[in-house]
Amino acid sequence: MPLTNVWCRDGQGEWTRITAEKAEKDYRYTVSVHSRLFRCYHCFQYVTFVKGDGKTSHFRHSSGEMDKSCADRCKLDEAQMDNAVNAPRDQMRLRLEDGTVELEIGFAPVGKAALGKAITAHALVMVEGRENAPHHYWVDRSRFGTGRTTWLPLPLEWAVDFAVTGTPPGQVPRAWTEQRTGIDPAGTVFDVRTGKRIPERSDAEVGRPYYLLCDRWKYISVTNPAVQIRPVLIKNDAWKLYRISAPAYSPEAADYFFDYLHLRLTRVPAELHLLWPPVLEKDEMVETGSDSFEFLVTGEADFEAFPGNEQRTIHVRQIDEQQQLIRVEHAGALQMVCAAREHQRLSCLYIRPPDTQWRTAPALESRNTKGQVLDEPDLPKDGVIVLCSEVDASVTVEENGVFRYRKAVPAGKETQIPDCTKHTRIIIRQGLDIVQDIQFGKAKKKEQVPLVPWQGRMVPFPGRYAGVLDLVPKKSCLYRKVLQALRTGTIPEEAWKSLRKAMGERNG
Repeated sequence: MPLTNVWCRDGQGEWTRITAEKAEKDYRYTVSVHSRLFRCYHCFQYVTFVKGDGKTSHFRHSSGEMDKSCADRCKLDEAQMDNAVNAPRDQMRLRLEDGTVELEIGFAPVGKAALGKAITAHALVMVEGRENAPHHYWVDRSRFGTGRTTWLPLPLEWAVDFAVTGTPPGQVPRAWTEQRTGIDPAGTVFDVRTGKRIPERSDAEVGRPYYLLCDRWKYISVTNPAVQIRPVLIKNDAWKLYRISAPAYSPEAADYFFDYLHLRLTRVPAELHLLWPPVLEKDEMVETGSDSFEFLVTGEADFEAFPGNEQRTIHVRQIDEQQQLIRVEHAGALQMVCAAREHQRLSCLYIRPPDTQWRTAPALESRNTKGQVLDEPDLPKDGVIVLCSEVDASVTVEENGVFRYRKAVPAGKETQIPDCTKHTRIIIRQGLDIVQDIQFGKAKKKEQVPLVPWQGRMVPFPGRYAGVLDLVPKKSCLYRKVLQALRTGTIPEEAWKSLRKAMGERNG
């Protein structure tokens, strides 16, 4: 298949995107892979430009490459591409404390309602690795906030393969429990100044220092004169850490960053800057009641809004090859905007109205094919649901709890969801907010778990009270709390009173 993301050096020597149409004008003949002029930005291999000679000119990989796992060779299906585009950024950062590498994973800011829902449900976030017991974190306002990213520790021995889960199901914000990407033992890059992980195919800035964390057996070339490379002595067994920077741009330095770090070295990295309105940015969260915004997108990047905001995005003008102005009309819901390249978000901002100024959610209707508004859980006889939204939205369709597909709901247009049954669930989002959750089947009665306060003066809770566990749902957070109380022999006084009352027992 033709390559869709090919790079070549520009007049200043930097790697920039190029199309086959542009290469056809610049080159009279086919350019061999051995000329090392063009690179695939998915796998970083050099590629061949094939001159059309009456046919369509195109780029292609060399058949002699040992590694043929490039995404441009193995064409991703639309569902995979959609998931790649819509997935929130997976955050991780490195801290160096007294010669020891410590890692943390980030939990994106969420809205006030979503956080309150998790706190009310006594939700629990669990970080689990391949060894030892998982780490548990109760969702409360002292740890998680609506306007900031929360960072929780991740043991280095778990970092290659770990997962984040939440309980009770559906009560923890979905963005927190998305599939996480572990570090690559062959080499993972972190920014020295912020500590944050730099994803592959991102930009590395000339003069900026980076950490490379890798397996102790990984060989790293330290002899390139164009790059400053210094080993950092650490106490972590089985790992090595290097500090790397390019003091000046050169083709040799750029090739080193491509080959060893899988990053694009540049003088102008892809970044997103909010020009208007003037606001105080805190940890990637912008809180403002403004109806419109202007952004400056710099570097080799495009502008994206999550999950999609084409109707309200205006391309103001292209200042030069490395800068463009974008205006966005805000819909009033929590959303994410970013500078992105080839489905990868490089610089992001979350935007939301102040909690004290929440506006009425934009209208969204669910109808049948006759135009009649549906009253949940009415299922049309033909099984077709018609959605119409004032602003761009997205819909996720599940069947018997299994994901079927995701599609966009463009503003002002009718979008049909066919083949709905009583087992279908339709989740509709505007920005990052869930505005409708339609389930046609009768909901199963959930085992009621009493709300029990878990603070205050501690009182004895001897093992003879273990029978109370038989009255508590075993998969609930309350069960784990009571079990821990039995192990420690103490329980909050108010919790014990509420528990006895909820279980129908007499005081004393």
